[in-house]
Amino acid sequence: MHFLLQTVIALIFIYIISSIVNSLVVESLSQWINLRGDFLRYHLTNFFKVEKPKQFNPLWRIVYWFKNRLFGKRANQVKNFGDLIYDHFLMKKFSRKRKEYPNYIDPKLFSSVIYDLILKEIPKEKFAKLTIDDIPNPVHTDKEGNKGVVPIPDAIKEIIKNTILKASKLEKNLDDIALEIEQVYNIYMNRVTQWYKSQMKWILFAVGLLIASFSNLDTINLFKIIRGDTQVRDELFVAAEKLSKLETVELNDEQKEVLIAELVKKSLIKTDTVLLIYPPEINGETIGKVYQFLLKSDEEISPSFSNLELGPAGVKQFFNKERIFENGSFNGSALWQWILKLMGLFVTAVALSYGATFWFDLLKKLIRFG
Repeated sequence: MHFLLQTVIALIFIYIISSIVNSLVVESLSQWINLRGDFLRYHLTNFFKVEKPKQFNPLWRIVYWFKNRLFGKRANQVKNFGDLIYDHFLMKKFSRKRKEYPNYIDPKLFSSVIYDLILKEIPKEKFAKLTIDDIPNPVHTDKEGNKGVVPIPDAIKEIIKNTILKASKLEKNLDDIALEIEQVYNIYMNRVTQWYKSQMKWILFAVGLLIASFSNLDTINLFKIIRGDTQVRDELFVAAEKLSKLETVELNDEQKEVLIAELVKKSLIKTDTVLLIYPPEINGETIGKVYQFLLKSDEEISPSFSNLELGPAGVKQFFNKERIFENGSFNGSALWQWILKLMGLFVTAVALSYGATFWFDLLKKLIRFG
């Protein structure tokens, strides 16, 4: 196999390990600030709005988390039917914490809430000739005991009406109508999941940039080192070949818990008001640990990781060596090295945002190609 292809495969191996660590940090971060629950609520409530909502930005959600922790969180007001769903006592029972929204809503739970808010108020004899005027707007009672009607948009009433008419023509009962609602819900949730993964790439990129900067994961520099060091290239290539024989690089829950305890909890320190992020260091020990978890064995990698210049020591060495201004004079060569360093870190952050599965699939194709 050509040495350039081996170099690319070795670099992809580092991407896979680093992407796993990056995803663990982001997964823990999203759980701690309940990002998934907020994202789900955002899209579920907006489903019941007529006007076009503002776009959900996960990076701003982190800022809002700090703001809410420092200055308190206002009580949620029921303004539309989506808010009323989340205000339902069944939904609150399944929230992880009182002030947090559930990060997953079971279809049966959703249909039960819809039944309690709407369907039980519709007489069964109207099912066969139902109009949107026959679908009542729920009445909400706030904490002060004041009652108010929560309007349902006509577009949503039209969906409910068509679902009930379809079930009525097929002589189905309320249980079957609930199943129809669950199917519509599942279709929409599949779209929400795709949107969530797309939005999470921004956080994967941001955290990946932190990890790359802290660990000196400079793609350009790594490529040069691996290409020029035969020992490192061969050892990483052998490890990559063994990794390519696996069916997946997805870790099970037990493995995630161990790695999160050893790598992530030392990097994310959360209190009632503050969340501190110390990017985990990607070095030989980290790569070896994750590699063992993936292979489910005690097999070790013994490369010359010191030659890769990983970790804070490599960053410090670069800063001491490449100074743009030294002794009052401008160093053009150092400026170019800084530009290459920033470009290399940026490329690594982009690579980590794609996730380990993407690079694992590419690794298997390259191994077969070679």
